[in-house]
Amino acid sequence: MSLISSLEYLDTHRFKVQKFLDERFRKVDHNFILREMLKNPIGFAYVIKYNYEYPEQQRIRMVIEKIVKEGSLTIMIGAKGFGKTSTAVWLLEKIHSLFPKKKLYWFGYSEGIEEYYPYVNQTYSLTAPEDNSFLVCDEGSLAFFSRDFMTREQKARIKELPTLRHRGLSVLIISQFSTSLDVDLFLLSDYIWFKPYFVSDFDQRLNLPKWLAYCLPHQPQENLVYDMNLECIYTFKNPLPSRWNEKLSKPFSKLKSKEEALEFAGKLKRMGFSDREIFDLCRIRGFDLEKED
Repeated sequence: MSLISSLEYLDTHRFKVQKFLDERFRKVDHNFILREMLKNPIGFAYVIKYNYEYPEQQRIRMVIEKIVKEGSLTIMIGAKGFGKTSTAVWLLEKIHSLFPKKKLYWFGYSEGIEEYYPYVNQTYSLTAPEDNSFLVCDEGSLAFFSRDFMTREQKARIKELPTLRHRGLSVLIISQFSTSLDVDLFLLSDYIWFKPYFVSDFDQRLNLPKWLAYCLPHQPQENLVYDMNLECIYTFKNPLPSRWNEKLSKPFSKLKSKEEALEFAGKLKRMGFSDREIFDLCRIRGFDLEKED
């Protein structure tokens, strides 16, 4: 879509533009939102086209096809308890249904994934997944923490990402706060997937358009996916995955005994984590193996 054709499209579909404004913004903000969105009329036209001409299931299919495209990087952020992990598991189910030959990976260890999703491989190595596969990294701030606090291993993972894109590995990183993630991740990203998110936490480092902060989701089943290249959004709702329980929603639940901690540490060791990271993850789960030693 060209600049001229996008302006013509917006003029022709003024009713849909007004519907978009009425559904997502306070009336007092309409003029401001229009001014901001018309700074990129091509992106604005795609927002209206995709969200008001395409049925929801088609939008979902479009988003999935985009984020599993070879070498794409998507970052999902949202407040605690608003469905980030359940949405990621639902996404894995959808990808497996649409692309059954696509290799799927979960970065980290989850009893729920191991028990209910045998077609999802678990790993703590970014280099382990096969080429052209799809990797989910839940609790992304633990693996890609902000630069000032990153360990040597975490900094190495950031440097690995460009290489992984050349291998066709698509990655979804999930975190509660964008400020917990290194800004370089956002510079590399293709899409930002918003679950309900507090506007006060909107990260100014990301240089996102101002209007975006005004239309973030409010309910756990709501999603807003922002295309960093088109400056376009896709909105839709998702159900819970077909199989869901506490083991999936709380991958970092408290370790209850030394035996449980050692079993967890052994799994991490076999998956390639360093001793330092194993100690840190056990400590996050409430058990200090170093003191026990």
